[in-house]
Amino acid sequence: MSSKSSSPAATDVPIVTVQAFKGGVGKTTTVYNIGWYLSYCAKKRVLMVDLDSQCNLTEVFLCQSAHYDNMETITRVDYAHHRTEPDEPFRNVGEPLREVIEGNHELVARKSYALIAHEQNPDLLLFPGSILLTSYEETLAAAETMRQPFTKHIPGALYHVIQRAARQCGAEIVVIDTCPSMGCLNMVTIMS
Repeated sequence: MSSKSSSPAATDVPIVTVQAFKGGVGKTTTVYNIGWYLSYCAKKRVLMVDLDSQCNLTEVFLCQSAHYDNMETITRVDYAHHRTEPDEPFRNVGEPLREVIEGNHELVARKSYALIAHEQNPDLLLFPGSILLTSYEETLAAAETMRQPFTKHIPGALYHVIQRAARQCGAEIVVIDTCPSMGCLNMVTIMS
């Protein structure tokens, strides 16, 4: 007799989350170096996700890239309001998270992600950060305090967004950089 396993589905991509409650301890450097090592030395396809509103991982990743001139466009809060096509891919991690918080799950499920490959290492990809993440922290904290029912779906939705981005680019592992806090977004990230 076989029993169903409660383990993740075979298609789930493993996730490594680097978290510390204090800034300046080397989280971003660690994420970047783990990503580079796994992609270059271990020959894995790696997706790095910048869940820090300071977008330091995005800046480090893009500093040697032609995309660097567009960093403000990639990470800025109001990017979604300047879309020319409704199905244009999400440019940063904040855009699908905003849609999840606003309850637009169908939109998140059908759109793709504009992930950026490293110019010297095509097996190292980035899901850019967003300064919009700061406002999500406040929204999640307020909703949790008021026991809003929509918050119970956010951990699963964040996990789904990350897994979908990883599958889109063929990543074998995901490495996440987080912000230096004990806030709701970090708790959601760790649960995811």
